[in-house]
Amino acid sequence: TSFDTYTLDIENSNPTNVCSINGKNYTTLAAALEAAQSGDEIIVLNDIDEEEGNVDVNKSFTLNTNNHTVTFGIIHGMASRTITGGGVLNTALENSNTNGSNTLTIDNATLNLNGSQWMAKGLISLVNGASVTLTSEIFLGGGDEDGFNLSIDETSSFNINGQSISGYNATRIAAQIGQYLPRGYTVSDDLVFSPDANVTLSAQSADPITYTAEAVTTCFNEWNEGEFVVTASDVVEGSYVMTFGEYELTTQRTDGVEIYFELKNIPAGTYNVTVWNSDKTEQLCTST
Repeated sequence: TSFDTYTLDIENSNPTNVCSINGKNYTTLAAALEAAQSGDEIIVLNDIDEEEGNVDVNKSFTLNTNNHTVTFGIIHGMASRTITGGGVLNTALENSNTNGSNTLTIDNATLNLNGSQWMAKGLISLVNGASVTLTSEIFLGGGDEDGFNLSIDETSSFNINGQSISGYNATRIAAQIGQYLPRGYTVSDDLVFSPDANVTLSAQSADPITYTAEAVTTCFNEWNEGEFVVTASDVVEGSYVMTFGEYELTTQRTDGVEIYFELKNIPAGTYNVTVWNSDKTEQLCTST
């Protein structure tokens, strides 16, 4: 007895559902994103790997990672985004809304950004243990003086990871980043980091240096975006030294009225502060 042999190609007629919106299941994240309406929550049901995914969604949505890992190519769109759910999202976000205000919120989730642009005005907010890491360069918008805002709570962090940051208003971006830089790092208006860019921004690392009291002489001391400013009458152009306990800073610049010291390599803490002439033989002012 002989038998013929046949090969059958059987397709899976029941592909895995990877996410849902309002109880309706989707087999790809791309399909769910395209179907999402403004304000919808997309709940991830399984790990997702759609590295070539590319969608344009001009509606706000929440992606609830639901403790899963999601990899998706690029999500375009001029609308707000919320990433939440304790999981990981690996993607590029492209928002070209230069004339509008959109918010990017990362709430108890990890976001690894690859080659992104967030050109909208508005807030980038990290809360409840959120973590953002740049895996490629990022371009930030919000060209007005108040256009770009960065908020990182005490449980969250933003890892620059040695990547390039650029934007429409470098001065504004530098100021927003600067408030979360660890002590010993600075950022200039051209967004060049010192001593390097492999640094993590966080509210914890930016705990302020404080001094014990105002100067007892004619000097008035204040913080100004990473600088310690001493105001005194008839400041002579030249070099000055400021001591923070055992630490010393030399003059960054003077303008005839104010002396500026750049806060570099001073750990967070509370210090007695004294400003001296260049050879430390005469005190200009001191705290008590």
